[in-house]
Amino acid sequence: MEQLKKFLESYNELSNGEILEVFNLIGKNGDVILLKNDGLRDTNKFTVVIMRFGESIRYDDETLSDALKKALDEYVNLID
Repeated sequence: MEQLKKFLESYNELSNGEILEVFNLIGKNGDVILLKNDGLRDTNKFTVVIMRFGESIRYDDETLSDALKKALDEYVNLID
């Protein structure tokens, strides 16, 4: 849990390595995470979905980092 929270403390955009680390940590929790780049959209091209025991968290945003941080914030509050 603390490992996930540290990603929310930074105001910087998440690096590719950090995004992969979040992806792996959520999977280790037994939950599902989907990262999508919808190149056909004009806005909010990135989607992050996290699923846990029938609960679903989804955010669309202009950057993958921002979408992931929003979804991660809600996810951490859900499992905390």
